Amino acid sequence: MDYRKVVKNSAAYALMNRDATGKRIAHAYLVVGEDEELANALIATFLSECIFGSDAQYERMRRFACADVIRLPHGDSVLTSDVKEITDTVYFTPTELDRKFYVVEKAETMNVSAQNKLLKVLEEPPATVTIILRASTVKTLLPTVLSRVKRVDVDKVSEEDIVDMLTTQYGEESKVYLAAALSSGSISKAETVMKERRHEEMFFTVVSMLKGMKTSRNVLPYSAKLIGYKDNLGELVDIIELVLADCLLASAGVRDRLRFKSAIKDIIDISAQYTASVVVRLRDVLVRARKRIEGNGNAQSIIDELLFSMLEVKAKCLKS
Repeated sequence: MDYRKVVKNSAAYALMNRDATGKRIAHAYLVVGEDEELANALIATFLSECIFGSDAQYERMRRFACADVIRLPHGDSVLTSDVKEITDTVYFTPTELDRKFYVVEKAETMNVSAQNKLLKVLEEPPATVTIILRASTVKTLLPTVLSRVKRVDVDKVSEEDIVDMLTTQYGEESKVYLAAALSSGSISKAETVMKERRHEEMFFTVVSMLKGMKTSRNVLPYSAKLIGYKDNLGELVDIIELVLADCLLASAGVRDRLRFKSAIKDIIDISAQYTASVVVRLRDVLVRARKRIEGNGNAQSIIDELLFSMLEVKAKCLKS
């Protein structure tokens, strides 16, 4: 996937490009986005345009192949030792360029001590240094840090655009629609779905379960199948919710808007059982399941409660 092409159509790129071409480079940026690949593409494009005046050195910047572009952290999270590397070297003169760049990925993993240490540089930065923080969320960042950086938000990509991009790259595959639906606006996540079999297998397992689970006697065999995805229960619940959303559309007669276009017959069959009233009442059931997943509840218990609750909701709706 050409992430550079995607990012150049974004408001985030327009903002950073104005700084790069206008030579108004800020002393610190905070690039916020859940799609790491897209955020990295934005940063690499910005670095190339700042340093070389165009995106000709984009691939080089993706590899951080420059002595004056320092990538951190060295591990899976930003430690105080990583920030110390910045504070210890920030006043050193650039060796290749007129400006030195520090790119701190996973900035949301910095603890309070590391953030306070970084603040010393953010408050009084050298004129020839730019620090770029990349974070998936700002929830863990101190207000004092946020107040000293120029924030750039990498917007999510629409589901329709992701379908178009995936279709261009992979062809008209049924998996494209599943990948786009599960992407949450992240192209890199959509590509992961395209490359891994488990997502498609989960989808067909969910479809089979929704079609075939009609009495409590069916719970045990489907529970045994679903426990195979115990490490991906969040995604499993997401797929159930997406299929049920398509059932709502099918019930309303707007089949042209269904996400899962390759499974229209299955969706129609499922919507006969999961009517609009059932789907609406199941929302609380799915919310409860997600809360238990987030609380690290027992996987088997979560699955069993979910399946029995779905049957109970269906039964109550039939009686009313």
